[in-house]
Amino acid sequence: MDPTIRAGALEFLRGLVWRITLLMPPLRGGILVMRRAPRRGFALVFAACMMFSPALHAGGNDRVRPYVDLRAGTMFYLNGGSVPGAQIETPAFTATGSRIPTFGLTLGMDLSRYWGVEFAADYAKTEMTAHGVGSLGDFWSLTGAAHLRLRYPLGDGDFVPYAIAGGGAGAGGFANGKNFTYPIGGRGESGFGDIGGGVDYFIVPNIAVGLETKYRYLFRPAITLNHQPQTLDADSLTIAADLRVYFDHLASGSAAPINLVPAQDEDKFRVYAALRGGKGLFMDPNHLSAVRIDSLSGALISAAFGANFDRHFGAEVDFEYTRSQLRSPTQAEITGYPLWTILGLMR
Repeated sequence: MDPTIRAGALEFLRGLVWRITLLMPPLRGGILVMRRAPRRGFALVFAACMMFSPALHAGGNDRVRPYVDLRAGTMFYLNGGSVPGAQIETPAFTATGSRIPTFGLTLGMDLSRYWGVEFAADYAKTEMTAHGVGSLGDFWSLTGAAHLRLRYPLGDGDFVPYAIAGGGAGAGGFANGKNFTYPIGGRGESGFGDIGGGVDYFIVPNIAVGLETKYRYLFRPAITLNHQPQTLDADSLTIAADLRVYFDHLASGSAAPINLVPAQDEDKFRVYAALRGGKGLFMDPNHLSAVRIDSLSGALISAAFGANFDRHFGAEVDFEYTRSQLRSPTQAEITGYPLWTILGLMR
């Protein structure tokens, strides 16, 4: 096919996908106004990324480019029956029967055309069962890993196969108990290794969609079963769809953007998104006589969407998640205690 015709067809398809996904009207007074779309959440994410990340280049450039990658998929446990008396069900689903995707968030950087580094966090939850007993509750895991990424852009860089390898540490434990006559509970930490790969396709020069598969090995968190610590074999295979967004205004190299406006606060209406992490502190853990809650929670994860009205005032909606541990008066672990909150805040 003539190169000019091929290039024109690719640009047409990119533009068509982009318009169907975003349905973006022009900017009005510096504010992006969105029409209704079936996948409004993805449209908002795409729009925010485009507002703050000029789309200049595709995936085959030999330069430093930071990115964020969002993933959702399914986790398959390879040896869920490693502990006598309990079974990790696969593929992942919860004790209520609802299938919850495995979620992942990666912050990374392409160092050149072929090499990159990244830090990946993943969360998964599935059901735990026992023979003759049925559902016991849920097994959850939260992990973080550092990866080396080897990329091989094809052609003009629209398709980018890649491989990843690395390792990290995480925690896994029991939560949402359903059968309190069966002695099970607790959580444990473990190191692990990762190896995997995937492929990205750039729908616009700084946004790619793709698939990624990852094999996790030597992940061995411990729980308490029959009042004895037991080590789980939680090795797994994850298959996930991903959305990778490059922040080209932070890139460096010969093809990096130039003449950028310096970052600064401004006295005007500005929308934003924020990610936060930390710990929660329960102020009255002994409020009930029959049960107590650990005063210090596990990881607290927060996502906020808001706007600055002017230089001094703003408002946001904040979505927060954390969990702690419920215990009996004798300090025995009963079950995990998850806490979801939605807050409207003035700033």
